[in-house]
Amino acid sequence: KYRSSSEQGGGEGLSSSFIPLLPLSDREGSNNMGGAYFDSRSNSYFVCSINPATVFIISTKDHQVRKIITDESGRPLPGCMMVKRDANDSLWLLTANHVYRYSRATGKFSLFPTPNGSTEIVFRDMLQDKEGNYWFASFHQGLMFYNSRMKKFQPLPDSNVNHLSSA
Repeated sequence: KYRSSSEQGGGEGLSSSFIPLLPLSDREGSNNMGGAYFDSRSNSYFVCSINPATVFIISTKDHQVRKIITDESGRPLPGCMMVKRDANDSLWLLTANHVYRYSRATGKFSLFPTPNGSTEIVFRDMLQDKEGNYWFASFHQGLMFYNSRMKKFQPLPDSNVNHLSSA
């Protein structure tokens, strides 16, 4: 049975077949949930909510549900879209405005600076290539390339794909 980490003792907990993470209404006209990711290292599900901006971490070991609404500095998270894992086994949170790296040691998300500042561009996907560079896909600014060796964002390395930056 699953129990919320904010739940104080007593009670039966929640059925493992359905976990109500947010209040629901049959009048709800849109899906406010983002993606879900299972992290085999921690045996936990990371479930994203766009509104309210939240990451739920659901442990399959102790059945606790942890709710994260701020980054490590205490700033509120923007709408949470997706959690991804890179080749180094790091977890990343993609949001409406920012990208965050998850610290397994602290259980918190730290801001990864991106060229858009705080402008909403909706980060939807990312991958790490064989050289260790990161590619971030967004709705409003297309594809962004982060050169890991130089530790900075750069224009797309191939002029043949520059049209993707406006996709």
